[in-house]
Amino acid sequence: MNYPFVSVMVITYNVKNTIEVCLNSLTNLDYPSDKYEIIVVDGCSKDGTVDIIRRYAVKLIIEPRKGRSIARNTGIKFAKGEIIAFTDADCEVNSEWLKFHVQAHSSENGVMAVGGAIVPSDEKSELIAAIHYTNFGEYTDCSPRRLIREIPTCNISFKRGILKDIGLFDERLDAYEDSLICWRIIRAGKKILFDPRIRVKHSYSPSNQDLLSSFLEKEKLNGQSHYLLQIIDKTFPYRLPENVFLVAVAMPIIASARACRRLFTLLKYSRKKLPPIAIIYYITLGAVWWGFGYTSSVLKAWIKNKFRMHSSNTA
Repeated sequence: MNYPFVSVMVITYNVKNTIEVCLNSLTNLDYPSDKYEIIVVDGCSKDGTVDIIRRYAVKLIIEPRKGRSIARNTGIKFAKGEIIAFTDADCEVNSEWLKFHVQAHSSENGVMAVGGAIVPSDEKSELIAAIHYTNFGEYTDCSPRRLIREIPTCNISFKRGILKDIGLFDERLDAYEDSLICWRIIRAGKKILFDPRIRVKHSYSPSNQDLLSSFLEKEKLNGQSHYLLQIIDKTFPYRLPENVFLVAVAMPIIASARACRRLFTLLKYSRKKLPPIAIIYYITLGAVWWGFGYTSSVLKAWIKNKFRMHSSNTA
């Protein structure tokens, strides 16, 4: 096997409960130790995360500016690898994770990004399983190997050259930045490959209340970010109305369609036995909160525009 040099990247902020498991898995990969580096970009954690990171042989970068895209771009600028791989601080990779990433990159012409399976840390908890598969249902370890439109950044790698061609993560986005960069790869005529052997285990909060509230907050943020994404890139394929009156009428339909699409995708690609009632409930709940986030962004933009017009008329 050819072993190119790979930069493995993790971004962190107040993750002392999970970062040790993550770094233990990354420092024990079945890959030559002189052929990869681990870069951790920390956003000025205050809970002791940095003290834990300093116990490991990693390149630690402190980034005072806030934002996931900013942190990832900072890490990329320090990276030396031909391939740049990402996982999250609440994930644990398997020992062959990096080797399978590298193999997948050379398996087919035109592949510029590779991703894999995302499985929950505790499938015995119905709440964890339902929320996990609501978010990552098409990325199970039983899903088929296939070309795909996008991969979450908790389990993705890029050829360095494609990031030079299409640009880095858009720093205006703090969610859906992975959707946008994947779309730009597809738009450039390149491929994104999903391989279920490339597996990470995603951990969740032990508190059901915290888990539910963070899930809803994330869905709301996703809705807000989708509106911003449309403003940033006019070519993005999943476009929704930007008129406040049309959105008010259409959003219940859009939220229902999004929930149905999510359920269809999950049933198409997941080969696991899932809790059906809970899955439908959380998909629907997530779609409602997503719609609330999108609608609030449209409304804020409309009010801001009206205020600007009023100010210019009275000046």
